[in-house]
Amino acid sequence: MRYLPLKVVVDPVVSDTAIARRVLSLVPCAEVVSVPACAPGPHDTGSTLFLMNNPGPFVKKCPETPQYVCCGYRILNIGTGCPIGCTYCILNEYLGSRAMSAYCNTEPLFRELAEVVKGPFLRLGSGEFTDSLVLDHLTGLSADLIPFLLKQRNLLFEFKTKTVNINNLIKYEVQRKIMASWSVNPDVIVKAEEHGAPSLEKRLAAARECMKKGYIIGFHFDPIIKHDNWEENYTKVVDLIYQHVEPSCIGWISLGCFRFVPALKPVVQRLYPHTKIIYEEFVQGKDRKMRYFRPLREHIYDVIISRIKKYHPDAPVYFCMETPAVWERVLGKKTFSSDGLCGMLDEVREKFGLD
Repeated sequence: MRYLPLKVVVDPVVSDTAIARRVLSLVPCAEVVSVPACAPGPHDTGSTLFLMNNPGPFVKKCPETPQYVCCGYRILNIGTGCPIGCTYCILNEYLGSRAMSAYCNTEPLFRELAEVVKGPFLRLGSGEFTDSLVLDHLTGLSADLIPFLLKQRNLLFEFKTKTVNINNLIKYEVQRKIMASWSVNPDVIVKAEEHGAPSLEKRLAAARECMKKGYIIGFHFDPIIKHDNWEENYTKVVDLIYQHVEPSCIGWISLGCFRFVPALKPVVQRLYPHTKIIYEEFVQGKDRKMRYFRPLREHIYDVIISRIKKYHPDAPVYFCMETPAVWERVLGKKTFSSDGLCGMLDEVREKFGLD
């Protein structure tokens, strides 16, 4: 899918910004409304796009959870909302609105980036409150970011997406200085739970195109969803990845089983009454999120990692928000901590010459 809004709500303070001008020039049939200090509300639909200032900082820490191993990632906040419509997405509960927003005040964005790159090596990416590229055909933000990113030596930036919206990315030869990564799932899950997303094959074809243009490639098996024939289906995902992408170009592969805050369940029941993913057996973790039982999670990880290692023995695999016990049982890493994971992922710096 390629998102086009039916209505655009513009804060007058951003009407003359480059992003607002680009968006409005590309949606001539949309209703345009000027509203000071606008922001998405609970009654706004997904067909409405808000063009506004970011009300807070652009760069923030990825939320860390005590007693879980965290990766020390940093988030670039570029907007909110996602039209893809994944049944499992926390945004269904967290945002309280179906509308999209794009932040247009890029001057403070670049000021913040210029400051954070002065510090230690940084892994930074967009895609926490929205998909990194789902609006990129309208905003052109990646085309603003990439020239800046290519000048940095102490940074790895990750565009994280489920889309194939890579036209702006492939205009550049990036020489393994920037990462493009994809969330992956078997097509049976794509069709049932990721309603507006392209197929796995199309995502991997986009990854291959970005690899050819010099991007480091990443993959995120997250959320991994238990379903009939899941073992066979997830091993097929791994097989397809390595048919499209060379192991030497992969920066990292993350794995995380489906988990959710209890408040998400009634929202999913209301929005997606036909989905079955919330009716498995779950246990509440230390972070109060509902998770599959640990032995099942460990078995799932074992199956997928074993297949990855068949193609890529030294694959840089990590878990998203798992306990030290899971790291030890599955990967043999005793007393593994967040600092250990940060150090492991920072090895990408030397591998791809990002000093």
